[in-house]
Amino acid sequence: MPVTANGTLKSSTGTAATTLILTATSAIGDMRLFYSKVASNTITVSSISGGNATTWTQVAGPNVDTNASVGSHEMWLGVCTSAGTTTITVTWSAAVTGLAIDFDCQTFSFGNASTLWSKDGAQSGFLNNASSTTITYPSLTAQNGGQLCVCHSRNPSGGTYGTPTGGGFTWVTQSDANGNTFVYSLSTGPGAVAPTQSSTATLSYAIGVLILVSTPPTLRRRPSGLSQAVNRSATY
Repeated sequence: MPVTANGTLKSSTGTAATTLILTATSAIGDMRLFYSKVASNTITVSSISGGNATTWTQVAGPNVDTNASVGSHEMWLGVCTSAGTTTITVTWSAAVTGLAIDFDCQTFSFGNASTLWSKDGAQSGFLNNASSTTITYPSLTAQNGGQLCVCHSRNPSGGTYGTPTGGGFTWVTQSDANGNTFVYSLSTGPGAVAPTQSSTATLSYAIGVLILVSTPPTLRRRPSGLSQAVNRSATY
């Protein structure tokens, strides 16, 4: 069964934000991929809670961009242990009073309550791109086929975006509440994964990560007769 997107991107932009109210209803085993940007070069996400996940893991960042109005970017992964819709709560490393903050969250499913979701080794990255009509996302390397790739780009002057391309994979693009791009491919690899995307001319600051998706192996019990026969033959 392939990975699927559960609903569409949930996004917010504002100041001093600490919560994002989700709309996608999770099933047990689904994964929430959460992105944050805060206008600071020192403040980071300390922890995340909620979103129907009991454990959240940072999978990309924090990366500070080179824009004059600086931003720090991160991605976190949470595996849902309960079904439903709820709120994600972010705890920051310091007060964010008056600071501009963006939150995005996309939910993904593999159709199995025991699905294992994890970062593919060290496969995350970040790029500060000069002004261009092409947004370049980090070049990553997938160890297996069928891997999920998720990227985001802060595009201060962007507005019109094309469909991402790269590696012959199928890409989906969504614009968040601040007019930035959130893109993903549900099945990439093995090998190089390096998407690009056309845009109106803009500086761009792109973060991305590769996610491994699997289910635990099924353990089969040995037939009792065979087990007894093996035991007898091994008796001296």
